[in-house]
Amino acid sequence: MHENIDKNQFLEETSLYQIFMASSNIRLNRFNIIFTIIFLLLCVLDLAFGGYSASEIASLTRSIANQGLSLTIGLLGFLVAGFAIFSSITSPKLSLFMASKINPESGLSYLKHNYFNFVNVFTFYFFAVFVFFCVLIFGNKSGAAFNLMNKLPEFYFYIIICFIYLLVIFCCIYVIILLKSFVYNIYHSVMTALRHEYDVESERLAKISSPTPAEPPL
Repeated sequence: MHENIDKNQFLEETSLYQIFMASSNIRLNRFNIIFTIIFLLLCVLDLAFGGYSASEIASLTRSIANQGLSLTIGLLGFLVAGFAIFSSITSPKLSLFMASKINPESGLSYLKHNYFNFVNVFTFYFFAVFVFFCVLIFGNKSGAAFNLMNKLPEFYFYIIICFIYLLVIFCCIYVIILLKSFVYNIYHSVMTALRHEYDVESERLAKISSPTPAEPPL
């Protein structure tokens, strides 16, 4: 098995950015994308026909960003615990076996494909926390960014506020959607580890129970 493993793959990526770029061939979950787009379209319709003023949208954006920040930081603890479970149940033998097989969709080894899926969830959570922090720090009523935007023509100010509002909504929704995928990936990892142990044990028992060849006559 070891002869089929490219040992350079284990230390090939040295940053989250390199992992993100290397995982660009991993196909995104279709349900996650469709659900997020539909929800954002509903938010756009709400903005179009709700009669909100720019100040009301700005206040709503700050409130959602505050709640989103609390939610995301709280869920990060759950994600770390889940990733610890995944790492603990994945034996070195199973990891090496996964490293020797290539996923046909992404072109990565199954080991990297699985780990990149987990790491990409963390990466988006970090991005969401960054967005929420920027909105809360620079977007408050006394903040420089908000005051500068307030000097723009009313139409442009409204468009920018709506864009930031939709960005914050996107981060909140996708954080929750990714949690669903993360839970499934943990479940799938546990089942994979159990199936691998079953196959290994079955192979070992088959070797023990197989009859030894008879000795040739003298």
